[in-house]
Amino acid sequence: MIIEGLLTTTSADGSPHVAPMGPVVNQSLDQWLLRPFQTSTTFANLRRHSSCIFHVMDDVLPIVQAALSLPVDVSFEPAASGGWVIQSACHWYCLETGQWDLSQPRSQVPARVITSKVQRPFWGWNRAKHAVLEATILATRIHLTGHDAVRQELDRLDSAVLKTGGPRETAAWQLLREFVSP
Repeated sequence: MIIEGLLTTTSADGSPHVAPMGPVVNQSLDQWLLRPFQTSTTFANLRRHSSCIFHVMDDVLPIVQAALSLPVDVSFEPAASGGWVIQSACHWYCLETGQWDLSQPRSQVPARVITSKVQRPFWGWNRAKHAVLEATILATRIHLTGHDAVRQELDRLDSAVLKTGGPRETAAWQLLREFVSP
């Protein structure tokens, strides 16, 4: 199963780096497989520092911001085990990476949970949040599918955001719309 969220790694200058990540996990969340592209900042950071923190979020706006390489509107605190915790996350998992498989452009590395914490209850997702997440994934693949295909999908998902979204989903949707405009 793939779980979507935000991953924080430590940059070369010691600052937090935030990226969307969809690791493969098992149901009990004790087996993790991270799959960063070898050209990504996340990959470089993980090769330099073998630990990271995966965050379960119920706010789509920072996920969209990170996916579109925009400044991410979150606050951080240093984790006792190293790395950076997003304060608004529902819960997080500090992970230690293992042996890398670099045979493909999208590398793979198993990770084990060092520590985790539930910071607050998971509020949940509605149709708007799901639509925004799906549109975000499509937007990150725009170089493969083209602007027209992504715009068509956004048009299809538009009513879910307009009918069930709140201010954060609407702001995220606007960012996506601007990103896919020619």
